[in-house]
Amino acid sequence: MSEKKNNRRKGLAVALAVVGVAGLSLASASQLSLTTDSNLQAGVQDLADCQPVSDEIGVEFGSPTWTAGEFRVSSATLSGVDDACVGLDYTFVVLDGDTALATVTGEVPAGGTIATTFASQDAEAVDGFALTIYGDKA
Repeated sequence: MSEKKNNRRKGLAVALAVVGVAGLSLASASQLSLTTDSNLQAGVQDLADCQPVSDEIGVEFGSPTWTAGEFRVSSATLSGVDDACVGLDYTFVVLDGDTALATVTGEVPAGGTIATTFASQDAEAVDGFALTIYGDKA
């Protein structure tokens, strides 16, 4: 019985250490501000220092299409990306709560706009998004 208790404590200690390390790494990252005019989604995370905190990145999903009795969305455009981010890698994730519905990766292009396309998703299920810009310039 006490061996189970000790194993449980060890497991909790390891989990707490992992959460603490993850929290410290996220706390040291600068934040991107994302805005959108639609009520499809909300969310942000950044691990690169290329985007000034005061410069928001706009997110606009493509026009939904009516398919099989539901509205579906399959693209998004991110605008206002700072030129300092050009050449860095990005990951854009379309979310339903904590579940990734679609993930798009690529390299930030010149011009301040990232155009993404992904597998068609039920627009009603989309309730968030996340953008991470990371890595070294190519």
